[in-house]
Amino acid sequence: MSPDERSVAGLIRKALKFEPGREWVEANSGVFTAKKDLKGLLEELSHSYKIYYMREDGEDLRRIAHKMERPLFVLGDHLGVKKEDEKVIIQFAEDIISISKLSLMAEQCITIANYELDRAPGKL
Repeated sequence: MSPDERSVAGLIRKALKFEPGREWVEANSGVFTAKKDLKGLLEELSHSYKIYYMREDGEDLRRIAHKMERPLFVLGDHLGVKKEDEKVIIQFAEDIISISKLSLMAEQCITIANYELDRAPGKL
């Protein structure tokens, strides 16, 4: 683990000890916490961002990256997303998108998505 990763891990560890309420509170320097369910969180975020559900069978990100404004990506881990959570995500998602037909690690997905957004026509 690099020094930067240890620093971030320490901030997260301190934030997890903080007792969150219903509203966002700064638990640590630059780390905010709130106790919300998935539906409440996506409802709140949908007012400021366009939510995209990232899944292997979605529309190719390259086809729509040039149209994306203030995207927020929701994706699962190596186990995927629970069926009940997926219903909530789809309810708020602008679209289901994909960066690959293969399953990739979440951090790879975010890196590739950011690269594609940066390289999209009209974005450079």
